[in-house]
Amino acid sequence: MEGKDAIVKIERIYNNNVILAHDDKNEEIIAIGRGLAFGRHVGDTIEKDRIEKPCIMSLKKEEISWMQK
Repeated sequence: MEGKDAIVKIERIYNNNVILAHDDKNEEIIAIGRGLAFGRHVGDTIEKDRIEKPCIMSLKKEEISWMQK
């Protein structure tokens, strides 16, 4: 994670501990952390330092071209 001021925007809440979000680089991440989404709503932001385990989703160009066929 870049710095303490870095934030992610919640796109979907799975439960109090797991969210789908977009970071400042607009990368899609699944974020895991104790009570991470408690009291939060879609569209809210969370500081990256609260995330215990970030999983960054990415596709390689080869995978994208295969999916478009």
